[in-house]
Amino acid sequence: MVLALDCEVAARLDSGTVTIDPRVVDARLQLSNFRLRRVSNAKGPVVRELGEGLQKLIEHKLKGPKLVAKLNRAIDKKRDRLTLDFADLLESAWRPLADKVP
Repeated sequence: MVLALDCEVAARLDSGTVTIDPRVVDARLQLSNFRLRRVSNAKGPVVRELGEGLQKLIEHKLKGPKLVAKLNRAIDKKRDRLTLDFADLLESAWRPLADKVP
């Protein structure tokens, strides 16, 4: 499965803290190795065509606005984890980004 996301990320500096504010703008899901092997007693080309149609249906249902909304809701649930103390940021692996702040 491949999930491609287009995101916007903002960062705010407020009295000693850094708040990261990500937002998903677009999302696309691709099932890279989807294979329907068997449907009851059916075999061969019929199952292959059914599998291809099912893959396209799944990808279509799981893309666009609904997926974007679900991903943004998941981010919102963890938003409290996106505020960092500036001193902690300077001691972390994110230090090179902090050095670029004007």
